[in-house]
Amino acid sequence: MQNNNDSLALLANCISGKLLRVERISTAYAWTDGATIYLPENVGKYDQVSVIAQSCLVASDSFDKKIMRRMVRSADQVVASYLHLELVRSVKEV
Repeated sequence: MQNNNDSLALLANCISGKLLRVERISTAYAWTDGATIYLPENVGKYDQVSVIAQSCLVASDSFDKKIMRRMVRSADQVVASYLHLELVRSVKEV
């Protein structure tokens, strides 16, 4: 399992241009805090896609503090729309 996480971390570092770790935790979905990409405990067939998506968001500075403060106070639909559009933008940019 650690070997897989190391491979995914290497992928994340190459895409983002930053030092990112990959950890598995008890969660239903992948997410990042900008330093670590958290993946569900069970190895899934979408792990690479999740790491690529999160790495692209980190690489393109999608987590601007001003925007994130506004997102915290926004409705779930607004947050989902932002993430969708931002992911498309960041993948094109990277």
